Amino acid sequence: VDGGTGLGPGPVVVGSNHASIAAPFLLSFLPLDMRFVAKAELFDLPLVGWLLRLSGDIPLRRGDAASARAMHAACVTTLALGTSVMIFPEGTRSRSGDLGTFRRGAFKVAVAAGATILPVALHGTAACVADGGVRRASARAEILAPIATAGLGDADVDALAERTRA
Repeated sequence: VDGGTGLGPGPVVVGSNHASIAAPFLLSFLPLDMRFVAKAELFDLPLVGWLLRLSGDIPLRRGDAASARAMHAACVTTLALGTSVMIFPEGTRSRSGDLGTFRRGAFKVAVAAGATILPVALHGTAACVADGGVRRASARAEILAPIATAGLGDADVDALAERTRA
């Protein structure tokens, strides 16, 4: 079911910029059933970790190759079961608000699963959290053109990441 996205059938890999902790909240309004890839440390927090685990989100310990392999496998399985996956390709929040370099993980997952990539540009989320606190601000998600991965392989991952970033 396309969930109102116009993408057609099948799950997608959602890739978005990440300027503040407001990003996941805004993305949760997308009309998709999706699991977020989140830094493993969040799963250790009392309430947040419980909610992440309960919703089936996928932990990733940055800099840990075994964790990256487990995340990749969990994402491919999640997609095969018909649920979309949300990955922040920058790997962390952008403190400056500028779009950072995209890491390969999201694109390796999409290629391995044969899933379409749905790029999403978030605007205004940095203003939602400023000066150490949450504040009222206007933010929006711009849904960009989907990028098919059918027929792509490992050799195409870097070009796919750059195309998505552009």
